[in-house]
Amino acid sequence: MVAMIRSVVPVLAGLVVAFSGVAGGEFLGQKLFPVPPDVDLSTPAAIKTAMEQGMLPTGALASVLLSWGFATVVGSYLAALFAPRAKLMHGMVVGAIFLAATIANLMLRPHPLWIWVLGVAEILPAAYLGSWLAQPRMVVAKQ
Repeated sequence: MVAMIRSVVPVLAGLVVAFSGVAGGEFLGQKLFPVPPDVDLSTPAAIKTAMEQGMLPTGALASVLLSWGFATVVGSYLAALFAPRAKLMHGMVVGAIFLAATIANLMLRPHPLWIWVLGVAEILPAAYLGSWLAQPRMVVAKQ
């Protein structure tokens, strides 16, 4: 039971940090690239129309992709860093859950095709990178 808790807690912490990172990244993107005030985003149909007509700033959309990638790296790193064993697996679990959440988000709201392709393609490599960065390194002593 204790071993399971020691595995679950790092994954949950990684997910909390990752989702918080996405929220922060998207907030920053909206501040840097504000949506024009005349654009209606109140319904999924209105969002779809705004996307199709190119009314949303590309920088805001790109900031979403950047925040997904960065948040995945950080969340996976944290999970792998604090995992008692199988560090790569713990980080990749964060990545897999984050990928499922990303796909759900993409399905719930209309997004351009390039966000679908790049967003789905970046998550698992980002999770691997974060997990790899948390791996202990061997230090070779000079003689």
